[in-house]
Amino acid sequence: MYVTIYPNPLHGEVIIPPSKSLTHRALICASLVKGKSIIYNPLYSDDTNATISCLKNLGVTITKLSDRIIVEGEGRYKLLGKLDGKESASTIRFLIPLVSHFVSDFSFHGSKRLTERLNTKDLLNLKGLKFDFFSDHVRVSGKLEDEINLSDSITSQFISGIIFLKPIKKININVPKNPYIDLTQSVVNYFLDHGKYVPREIIIESDFSSASFFIAMMLFNNIKIKGLNFDSLQGDKKIITFLEKMDAKFSNSNNRLLCLSGETKGIDLDLTLYPDLVPIMAAIASVSKGQTTIVGIEKLKYKESDRIKAIYLGLKQLGADIKYNKHNLIINGQDYLEGCATVDGFSDHRIIMSLVAISSKVKNPYTIKGFSEVNKSFPNFWDLYKSLGGKYECKVSN
Repeated sequence: MYVTIYPNPLHGEVIIPPSKSLTHRALICASLVKGKSIIYNPLYSDDTNATISCLKNLGVTITKLSDRIIVEGEGRYKLLGKLDGKESASTIRFLIPLVSHFVSDFSFHGSKRLTERLNTKDLLNLKGLKFDFFSDHVRVSGKLEDEINLSDSITSQFISGIIFLKPIKKININVPKNPYIDLTQSVVNYFLDHGKYVPREIIIESDFSSASFFIAMMLFNNIKIKGLNFDSLQGDKKIITFLEKMDAKFSNSNNRLLCLSGETKGIDLDLTLYPDLVPIMAAIASVSKGQTTIVGIEKLKYKESDRIKAIYLGLKQLGADIKYNKHNLIINGQDYLEGCATVDGFSDHRIIMSLVAISSKVKNPYTIKGFSEVNKSFPNFWDLYKSLGGKYECKVSN
């Protein structure tokens, strides 16, 4: 599918959907409870639906309603059916340590790209487990050792998986400081009482990762965002801090975020702890004054796409002055990008949304290969964009 974007001014107010990260974490914690928990205001997306499907096939009773999910666990897992992570690396990385505690030999299925993403040196940290990779699944056998020494390179999602397991299995682990890990620990702590998982009710707040695209739009348009929790532990709320360092000015009053000044300038950014922000920050930098250098990009090679290559090519084809190597992105901003191009979204939700977010700073219509991939994290992205006056047209081929 291709989508052609027709740049024009945007205006209005949006409410960002619930957090994917928190929905994943709440589902997993609730699945480890012996009893019934309720998750209010969950995000239903391709990724969270993959987690729900896997948990059901691990013996967890889950009822999906429009405004809540009812989770009834037995305090343990038993393998009842196929574990299919689809395109969700989070689902599989979170669950591998947990499932291995209850089941000694199992497989996680997924797309070819997903199995490629999982086959990294990270797995060497999971001592006691053996991994065999195939084109559409990974087989896991063995038992996780009690003593785990983590390398600096391990993804935070595997660490989160171990943190979910700690209340059940005594594990010695050195936990690095990381906002995504802190978020996991906070949800786990909420579901604990005297060190054991207990039933809880939890309300899922809006997603700062998803909000980042509309925060970018705010810089160039008269847009308000309602309902963001600035006391949140979500790491990607850091986008506001980064943009303020780039001279943007914001106001948060009456539960609404407004942009008072969106004239941004280039700076040096270290996004090591905030990899999901790299594509949108690169897009913003391409239409900011001066030069921006982004470091901390090494892990982006193993996302839904090679995100450094993907955002580089997308912005370059739109007319951006951008270059990259394996360590950094260097972007010389311009007032406007030219457009008049067809760019590849690389089947990556964050690349597609980043390229749309700066549409008001592109002179001419442009086409992106990709459309429905946003359902992975932000199913109503196109509806919200259209509600602000965004103009686009979908077609099967270009």
